[in-house]
Amino acid sequence: MQFERRPEVGALTRLSRARAKQAVRSGAQGTGSVRLCVTRTFAMFCIGLPGQYPALAASNPGYLADRSIEADLGYRLPPAPDNKSDVGLLDLTEVRLAQTNDSTVYEEAYRDAGAYASDQLMSRFSAAAGTNLSPAASPILAHILKRVLNDTSGYVTMAKVNNPRDRPYVEDIHIVPCSTDYLRATDHQSYPSGHAANGYAAALVLAEAIPVRASALLARGVRYGDNRIVCGVHHPSDVEQGRLLAIAIYRKLREDRAFREDVACAHQEFERSVAGSTPKAPFSKACADLGSRYRAELSSTSN
Repeated sequence: MQFERRPEVGALTRLSRARAKQAVRSGAQGTGSVRLCVTRTFAMFCIGLPGQYPALAASNPGYLADRSIEADLGYRLPPAPDNKSDVGLLDLTEVRLAQTNDSTVYEEAYRDAGAYASDQLMSRFSAAAGTNLSPAASPILAHILKRVLNDTSGYVTMAKVNNPRDRPYVEDIHIVPCSTDYLRATDHQSYPSGHAANGYAAALVLAEAIPVRASALLARGVRYGDNRIVCGVHHPSDVEQGRLLAIAIYRKLREDRAFREDVACAHQEFERSVAGSTPKAPFSKACADLGSRYRAELSSTSN
């Protein structure tokens, strides 16, 4: 699978402007029900947001070394823009334009905000995948995403530590964020966006495992990142660099034999889950063994 940078760079601005236009057309709609929904969503959200990651569990590491962005990935993350520079001011203008009273747009953004852990995140791609995605239904895929997001979180944490930047709602008190329960105004961790990195890394993995739905899955990964702008907690450049970091991580992952073998088995897992008149091809023995092992692993961690 080959990737070009330009589509990712331009997609964010186009989607942000489209949402701004939608906001103007929609006008004020019932935001109260959306806020109740957000409260329920975040009440179930137990993992810390970027900058508050728990230590990676030794029993479930990522695939990569997670030592240095440039040395491991061959990617040089640009410094965070100065919020008072032309780029920074343009960023803030786009965040303001993305704010909307459209309850449908906001509800998705709020729900995406709470879906940060791998098991929560994969379910947000179910519609794009055309099938229910859950650890119970797809244990191999769930295991892959858990490891990949461990890698992503490690590299994002490194990036945030070295690139302090205030979040949009800190710059402009008129921007109301989704929730500040897991964010601190003084954390200076806007850049890059961990949600955008996680969402696009997940989209890239899913697109390879489910190639027939690749376009929809990648589009959903882009929208997941864009929703951080709707929430008022990230700038467009934060989101863009989160995606580009995810692409660099994914390219490195594809050099790893264990990752490639896992994804090949995830593809078999998906093919067997699709309903239809065509008989389902049997699992290869290696993938069947992998599925049993990962199902047992998920069962033990949930108990």
